[in-house]
Amino acid sequence: MRSARIFWFMVSLVIGLAGGLVYGWVVRPLNYTDVSARQLRSDYRTDYVLMTAEVFAKDGDPAKAAEQLSFLGNEPVIRYVQQAIIEGSEMGYARADLDLMGSLAAALQNWMPLQEEGVTP
Repeated sequence: MRSARIFWFMVSLVIGLAGGLVYGWVVRPLNYTDVSARQLRSDYRTDYVLMTAEVFAKDGDPAKAAEQLSFLGNEPVIRYVQQAIIEGSEMGYARADLDLMGSLAAALQNWMPLQEEGVTP
């Protein structure tokens, strides 16, 4: 009797898993349309800016950092960094993380006027 219960439990488990996979992948698959980074929550945007600042700290390329930050929307990229610093301090980010974002902001401020004048650093 005990082995029959285990057998039917395993059969129902396999049927449930297979049914869930078929439903999720075939019947109602998830489709993303017109999703942009502007729809990210502010904490995720802050994390994205922090990750960009970490990459910038290693390679020191403000053009690459600005390109990565332009993914967040149409505003000037320096604004995203400034907002991330404010959000990060409110959310209790570590001082080292805030300093990384501050370094990125300073580098972008120095780099952006040069780009407007057509000079490459």
